[in-house]
Amino acid sequence: MNIKHLKSFVIVAKNGSISKAAALTNYSLSAVHDHLKALENELNVKLYERTTYGILLTEKGRQFLPYAESILNTYDEAMEEFDVTKQSLRLSASETGDFLIMKSLINRYIKKYPNVDVEYTKSTTDISIEKLTLERCDLSVICEPSFTTSKAKCSYLCDLPLVFVASPKHPSVIHGLKAARPFNTLLSTMALPVIDDLLKTAGLCYSDFFSATRNIGDLYTIKDLACSGQGIAILPETLVGEDLDSGKLKKIPELNHYFASKIFILTPLSHTAISAPVRNFIDLAYEFLNPKKITQKRKKQEMTFCHSCFFLYDAMVSICFRSLRRRIIIRIPKTNDSIAANGILSTTGSMKPTVFTGNQKKGKVFLNKKSSNSLHPTELIVS
Repeated sequence: MNIKHLKSFVIVAKNGSISKAAALTNYSLSAVHDHLKALENELNVKLYERTTYGILLTEKGRQFLPYAESILNTYDEAMEEFDVTKQSLRLSASETGDFLIMKSLINRYIKKYPNVDVEYTKSTTDISIEKLTLERCDLSVICEPSFTTSKAKCSYLCDLPLVFVASPKHPSVIHGLKAARPFNTLLSTMALPVIDDLLKTAGLCYSDFFSATRNIGDLYTIKDLACSGQGIAILPETLVGEDLDSGKLKKIPELNHYFASKIFILTPLSHTAISAPVRNFIDLAYEFLNPKKITQKRKKQEMTFCHSCFFLYDAMVSICFRSLRRRIIIRIPKTNDSIAANGILSTTGSMKPTVFTGNQKKGKVFLNKKSSNSLHPTELIVS
């Protein structure tokens, strides 16, 4: 009997689906079907039936299942006992993790550990967890704005900054995000509830800015659609850097907040120590992406400190406005961050310097923005 045929049969039996078994075993649908057919021919019995509810085992199939599981368990034990010189590493990653980190990590890993046999596939988060649960995968890298699970060990690796971008010809760039709401289709790999939660971290509401969402599983396709003016894309900042520099894409000013997905490493729940290949891959991932091993909690504290600095700046400016009745010039170094002034967020750091002028009235400052080429640093001027 062929071990691959037995594995396909057991996974189909447990999941009731050939397509799900194909995803979990990394075989094609036709390959899984061929495995089952070959097994039936070898045993000369019908093992399963197709129904409207999925795949159901026949009586003979149910009788054979414990034998198949026993053979696979014996095979695994024998391989562990006698095949000690051969090491392998089975990896999976989500679309974003695959594009941004896995290719570089795997190349580094193969160069450093050439004797390890690496098997790698792309999978959704749900499929990755199921593979880990069934011990069909050793390690998975996923990218989610937030994530917890009781089905696998989950370790925070690093943040992945995200930006909202669109073509310079898109109505949101020309007329403003709210004014162009009927034309604002959001292009993303994330589901709508995830996007909504992400916007809420900045105190924003999805329905205020967007009329529709298109969920697309390929980052390059999303970028191409955004460049052609077919929507607003939320993408990793590293992916669109050159497009922003060349002017093919523009950041959406109203959404110029710190948004980020988080990259997590998942490993199986097990009481035994993880293997050397897995440990080496994890160490390499942290060395490459998070050498200081900053935790998710500390990252959140750093971001909170950053926001506190901006609020402190806001308070200092407000005090100046209220206590002084003379001309004030506050020089702000060029930056891509947002500076808060009395609750009004103004993006600085554009190619042309910006001058703000305002007057004190009942303790409030009303700012008027106008361009100026004569002042190099951004200045906030109060008369």
